[in-house]
Amino acid sequence: PFKAFSEPLIHLRVALEHLVSVRLLDERVQQDVISRLKSLWYGARTLPLFNALLASGAGARARQIADELRDFDAYRIKQSDLRGLLSLSPWRAQAARRSHRRPARSK
Repeated sequence: PFKAFSEPLIHLRVALEHLVSVRLLDERVQQDVISRLKSLWYGARTLPLFNALLASGAGARARQIADELRDFDAYRIKQSDLRGLLSLSPWRAQAARRSHRRPARSK
């Protein structure tokens, strides 16, 4: 319904972990970026700032990193958790179980 202006730190951490796992980013740079992000007010943690921090520490791989993070939705795990919950619809199963219960017998 609306576009977020900032990113939760968990999304940025997941992206950084991915970059380290595909060897586009050194763990030292990862830790430096995380430290800088942690020191900021959460509202200041934007994708443009995140990309700038990465570019300053990535050197020659900055372009590859930008390409790798182009579809940032893949790192938004909070959204994927919500999608998973919505697809399971546990409240529907609970409602169905209630509707199949026999009414209590009156004495």
